[in-house]
Amino acid sequence: MQRTRRFTAGVILSLTVAAGILAGCNASEPPAQSGQILSGGVAAIDSVLSANRGKWVVMNVWATWCRPCVAETPDLVAFAEGMRERPLTMLGISTDYFTVDDTAAVRKVTEFQTRYGVPYDNLVFIGSVDDLTDRLNLNGALPTTILFDPSGAVAAQYIGLMERTDLDSIALRIGGV
Repeated sequence: MQRTRRFTAGVILSLTVAAGILAGCNASEPPAQSGQILSGGVAAIDSVLSANRGKWVVMNVWATWCRPCVAETPDLVAFAEGMRERPLTMLGISTDYFTVDDTAAVRKVTEFQTRYGVPYDNLVFIGSVDDLTDRLNLNGALPTTILFDPSGAVAAQYIGLMERTDLDSIALRIGGV
């Protein structure tokens, strides 16, 4: 009985998260940036990309313990705030689960997001390093930022600390100021 309740609650939670992602993705409006903390694996990444077809997606793979990741956060926050009216969705992919359990990882990411005023959603990646690196064609370096075009194809990949000039070039590419 207990096991069935947990399974049912997990299914309901998964469906609620998926519905929330899809609800904010009207093709005629820019996506809402809500600053939610999500958790999931490759399927969650694919769901975000699928739900945002027709929009640019900036996906930043990072961790709370990564110094360059922390250093680039203020620029990413400013970029996200400056691009609110554009057809762009930003998503952080936290790799904190690789070093702690899922509950502690979610807590760490929540605290980080609050501390730095991160306005976009973050997904605590629950899965293996291999799953994440295979899905996003990563070389293992943190941070890594990937720009997906409106068709869902990788348009650019930035390995290491994002420079302000990199963010400016992304803004120009998608029609930002």
